[in-house]
Amino acid sequence: MLAFLYFWYCVWKFYIIIFQRHKKNATQEQLETGNGATFPEFIAWLINIDNILAMDPHWLPIHLVAKPCVIPYNFIGKFETLHGDMEHVLKEGFRIRNISSLPLNFNAMEKHTNTTVIAQYYGNVPKHHVDKLKDIYKIDFEMFGYSNELPVL
Repeated sequence: MLAFLYFWYCVWKFYIIIFQRHKKNATQEQLETGNGATFPEFIAWLINIDNILAMDPHWLPIHLVAKPCVIPYNFIGKFETLHGDMEHVLKEGFRIRNISSLPLNFNAMEKHTNTTVIAQYYGNVPKHHVDKLKDIYKIDFEMFGYSNELPVL
């Protein structure tokens, strides 16, 4: 789950809002493009969103997006097993037999989810911010069987 947030940070880092709210001495270029945003700044911005339901759906807690108590899912994939999960869905759900011909690159995602990378990025986030993240995503951690402990280098 924490790896998932790191992945979306990589996508998000060009957002401008963090510079408008949290970055002191931001350059005009940073205000216009969002370039230069750090992972700790992303987390600080994320945990300070006033209304959790106003979050971008990419980092909204999954239990609020997927509504598991309302929708009877018959398959739940995980980010860490995305390659195998996608193979299963494509073969079983869509009856696509030759998935090796599809332009899927899972190596790019795997390099963002390894323990060393996660420990390095969260190592720069203040503990009280990590604790707030754990509170925000508590139900998701429990629902998907994730540990909320960070890897240590």
